[in-house]
Amino acid sequence: MYTQSHLHHMFEYPIACQEHNHSEGHLLLHILNGFPNCIVEADLSAYTAIPMQDRRLKLELILLILPGDQYKVRPELLRSNMNMQCFAQILKIGKAVRSSQFSMLSLLSDLPTHIINDEHRVRNLWPDELAALSVGALRALELPRDPRAALVIPKLVAGMVEAKRVMYERGHQPEWENMTADREATTTVSRLVSHLASMTVFGGQSRRILSCAQPRGAYSPAVGWMSPHID
Repeated sequence: MYTQSHLHHMFEYPIACQEHNHSEGHLLLHILNGFPNCIVEADLSAYTAIPMQDRRLKLELILLILPGDQYKVRPELLRSNMNMQCFAQILKIGKAVRSSQFSMLSLLSDLPTHIINDEHRVRNLWPDELAALSVGALRALELPRDPRAALVIPKLVAGMVEAKRVMYERGHQPEWENMTADREATTTVSRLVSHLASMTVFGGQSRRILSCAQPRGAYSPAVGWMSPHID
């Protein structure tokens, strides 16, 4: 009984820090910090051209990109003797994060820096990790619109741009994976900027200006007058 009560308080206690956004999934960054990467069992070929199945990614990232009908992670794939009560709580938090556009984008915006600066490995970022960030971001944009997302999208965009730079800096092979991850990330950044622009346009006058903006590809005309890179 004591163990169950202790776990409940550990997972419910709010953690505030200056390094991360404060959202529903923020606790995962602390609980899983330094945790071994986990095997991706799901088939994600419908979302990315990079073969993700059987690759190893951070568990918090896997929880964001798994298809709804495949939201499961077998404990034996974790390469860690995690308490099963803890593991159940982690899956529960992940499911809650997946239901909110703001929570998903907030956690995703913290992950590029979290991955690149992981003290347990050399400073780098692999193409499949960049592809997973793109998949997660596009999944988030499919959720009901949340105005709070405007607060975290600029950080996510900047993080993905930095992730691309680090990926090329490390010179990972094969090269086609780098180029594919780059292309998918560029498309995702455009979608994010388009989404942000449509959220920050208010009033009748702005709507008239927006209607005259030049669209870029299949995205919102709002991106026609907004830079694809946000400081």
